[in-house]
Amino acid sequence: MDVTRDTAENPDSPQPGKMTVGLHQEYLTAQTREVVTGIAQVRTSVVTENEEISVPVSREFVEVDRVPVEDREVDEVPTPYWDGDTFVVPVVEEEIVVVKRLVVREEVRVTRLRKTKNVVVDGEVRRQRVDVVQVDPHHRVRTEIPIDTGGSPGPVKTDPADDA
Repeated sequence: MDVTRDTAENPDSPQPGKMTVGLHQEYLTAQTREVVTGIAQVRTSVVTENEEISVPVSREFVEVDRVPVEDREVDEVPTPYWDGDTFVVPVVEEEIVVVKRLVVREEVRVTRLRKTKNVVVDGEVRRQRVDVVQVDPHHRVRTEIPIDTGGSPGPVKTDPADDA
């Protein structure tokens, strides 16, 4: 504490004979700094697994129907045509008569069909795996932390004191 007494000998004092007390105060400040608490080594590897999947495979085939038609005289061979998914090919023959004429005897109907089935295929697939090694800064403790990218990670222990 700083105490001074103003007297008549101090002509600069605004009030002679009064005592002045100086007050001091301390302040607390906080800072952070980086400290190495451990070292991690990361290593990747590739795991090869056999995997089966079901794949839909389509195959087209045709169904041929021969459909007889009533005799129908035509002047020329009719053009094949589509009837929905069916391609119709008129079949003609010549008939011996006094006069030659074209007669449709039947139609060939070709229908496109689709059949789908599941076929099982297998093959090798690769997946990366990561291994992390936790190293104490004083190189005393090494903790393996397996990380599998194929599933959800389990609990990870990084401090052997957590086991106690």
